Amino acid sequence: MSLTLFRESYLAAVRTKDYKSLASLYAADAIRKSPGQPDRIGVTQILEHYQEWQGTFADMQLADRILFLKDNVLIAVWGWKGRHAQSYMGVEPSNKEVGLIAASLFWFDSDFRVTKEHTYEDPYTLLIQLGVIDDQGRAVPSLTEPCEIYDCKTLKPRFENLAKMRRYNELLLSKQLQPWLDCMSDDIEWDDQMVPGLAVGKEHSRDDFVMLAEAFPDASINMTNMWSVGDFVIHQGIFTATHKGPLKGIPASNRVVNVDNMDIAYFDGDVIRKGWTFGNTLDMGSQMGMGK
Repeated sequence: MSLTLFRESYLAAVRTKDYKSLASLYAADAIRKSPGQPDRIGVTQILEHYQEWQGTFADMQLADRILFLKDNVLIAVWGWKGRHAQSYMGVEPSNKEVGLIAASLFWFDSDFRVTKEHTYEDPYTLLIQLGVIDDQGRAVPSLTEPCEIYDCKTLKPRFENLAKMRRYNELLLSKQLQPWLDCMSDDIEWDDQMVPGLAVGKEHSRDDFVMLAEAFPDASINMTNMWSVGDFVIHQGIFTATHKGPLKGIPASNRVVNVDNMDIAYFDGDVIRKGWTFGNTLDMGSQMGMGK
């Protein structure tokens, strides 16, 4: 089986709720991780997740937007939408249509069975769409965009971009604003799925820099995985910091947060021209004491 064939089989099984076929795609001791949720360990628990998810959101549709194929790893940016048919996080069924853009990573054994799945999605966005949180958020996504596929078999890795990504993070953490901004094109577009919309231009980045420096003066990033596929760098990292200053109206809690995020950066020469971020807003808020 190839990575593309796996993805086709996976989507077909999820769309048709063919859980027997879905189970055959996972190793017996596979692990599913998603920030803010308990790990699902073994095929039985992983299938329970899918059954619960598709029971909560009926008439579900799924579509891929970007696929990165890298040796024994598949990285997917994808969208889903469905009808709120069962209770979700204490919210009674509303029959409203909701949906997200998410990112998933799959690692495989030699038989092309999944050994680990790591999915990033933002439930805060769903609560906004359901009307239980009064805040700006993402609309239910369109699933009509064509899927872009980037395969390391035809795209040579640009390892120098891995060094540029590390430098980008180092400058952010050491609070060197101008050198950090110089890592970006003037018309940079950053698509953070945890904020209401696309950020265009360096001014958005400047504002974010100042906000993060004030809120988390001791921040660090543990870069757990980085891949180069053509001009793209895909980066998983754990952001660790003490919440010592206000953050979007949330007063300092002096709590330590550990936030698991995934970034994708597209390099145009020496600068980042496009970027994407995926994570869980509720997970971070909970660690800062929100809702307690």
